[in-house]
Amino acid sequence: MEDHCFIFLKDEYPDWCEECGKMEQRIIEGDGMSAIHICGKMGEKISKEICKFEKLNNLCEETQETRTRDLNKKGILTKNELKYYDRIRKKRNAEVHNDKKIKNEMADAYHNHENLYKISTNFYKKYINPDFEIPKYKQPKYASSNNETIIEQHSKSHNIYNDNKTYNNTKTVNITNINHNPVYSQNNELKSDKTEAIGSSKDSKKENESMDKKILVIGIVAIIAITALCLSFFATTINSTTNLQDTSQIASSSNDNTEVKSSDESTKLTDSNDESEDRTLYYASKKTDSFHKPSCEWAQKIKDKNLITYKSRESAIADGKSPCGVCNP
Repeated sequence: MEDHCFIFLKDEYPDWCEECGKMEQRIIEGDGMSAIHICGKMGEKISKEICKFEKLNNLCEETQETRTRDLNKKGILTKNELKYYDRIRKKRNAEVHNDKKIKNEMADAYHNHENLYKISTNFYKKYINPDFEIPKYKQPKYASSNNETIIEQHSKSHNIYNDNKTYNNTKTVNITNINHNPVYSQNNELKSDKTEAIGSSKDSKKENESMDKKILVIGIVAIIAITALCLSFFATTINSTTNLQDTSQIASSSNDNTEVKSSDESTKLTDSNDESEDRTLYYASKKTDSFHKPSCEWAQKIKDKNLITYKSRESAIADGKSPCGVCNP
């Protein structure tokens, strides 16, 4: 496409300009998933380019999430810019993994298109041309041949309201009103922020519950140990010398048993370490073409019935799997 929102990149970044043109073409054709994928790749390219300008080349090897968060902590990315990057990254990750379907893909494609426009124009003005006047954002227009299909898809995916906030029963709607209605856009952003806050609250609650359990176990063990010491001291005080000798023998026997037990525990730990060396190094799903590190957020979401394990990167690749774009195994 020769005429699109990102044409200002043509002179300095012709490859970027071409990719953005493809993204808009996918939106026009109604292929929201492809547009989301291209948008995600462009977000990564822009963040890496910022690292080069800021002489933070080491961040280029990090994941997109780590890189953008570090840039925000250093004051290079604003809080709003970080949100734009996060939304683009999360939708791209969901598109890459087939076991997590995207609802309302065209609406998400439009939102990501606008988010990418904001971060790319900010980048261009800050690092390429300080005198650059950011053009007014223009939403991609659907081709007339696709109007009916795309509009029907959005009619089923969204509850559409008119200016008086009453339900509109009209079967055909203007897609521009859906994506750029201020009330609709604001509600979606608030809903997204609320969902993230709820998820964070749940994680925090789980961590607190786990910590409480650990503290309770430690407290019980401490009470048992103190009680045992007190009983032992009391028995030692009231017994005769003979009983003290017997107690000493019993204690000696107890120490021997403790040493044997300690030896057994040491053996178990050694065996456990040996087993850990043979543990699985990579996870994959039967339903996807990617494999991950066990610590990857997407590896944790694979259902047990779909889980495939590999002991080496080579065996995963030989099985037709490709490295995850998030954890880079």
